[in-house]
Amino acid sequence: LMGKNVNEAKKICEEAGLKLVVDDEVEDETKKPGTIISQSPSSGTMGSPDKTIRVIITKDVEYIELKNYVGQNYEIVQQRLLKLELEVNIKFEESRKPDGEIIKHTPEAGEQVKRGDVVTLYVSMPQEEEFIEVPNLIGKTYSEAKAILQSEKLKVGASIGKDNPKSYDIVIEQSIPAGSKVAENCAISLTFENDEPIEDEEE
Repeated sequence: LMGKNVNEAKKICEEAGLKLVVDDEVEDETKKPGTIISQSPSSGTMGSPDKTIRVIITKDVEYIELKNYVGQNYEIVQQRLLKLELEVNIKFEESRKPDGEIIKHTPEAGEQVKRGDVVTLYVSMPQEEEFIEVPNLIGKTYSEAKAILQSEKLKVGASIGKDNPKSYDIVIEQSIPAGSKVAENCAISLTFENDEPIEDEEE
């Protein structure tokens, strides 16, 4: 049934005395909606006792029209884009605009993007400041990452994945890559996974 339209496949199954069940629908812009891309049991193998063939089919790719984020704070916009399942790339540029304000972004406002696409935000960085190199926080606990940032005169930004991270939660991603140059008091957003401690820890 691979590559066939689900309606065509249902007729084939009915004629063979089989039942077709759609387990899932996934986005795939390379194939027409309703195309079967996976089946179980596979062709040539023994069928299931209940004469059921389970399939996964394609569906229409959902596109999102980007809004105009110029002039907004990059951390707030970053959170909105992440919730839309878009990837966000941050690039800092010296500017007379307020620190952290979005100067421009690509794709631009009004353009269509789909889940997983990358949106690059160009963010204002004050001029004539002493820039700080962002440390590597991946693999650190929340308490360790916070202490490192404070020692470098940087701040912890929004938490991604956890609204209230515990001191033992592990950083798996940081909004600004290690080695980047940023201004003092720049906020670094952290993405966490939970690693339960051996013993309870007081907050």
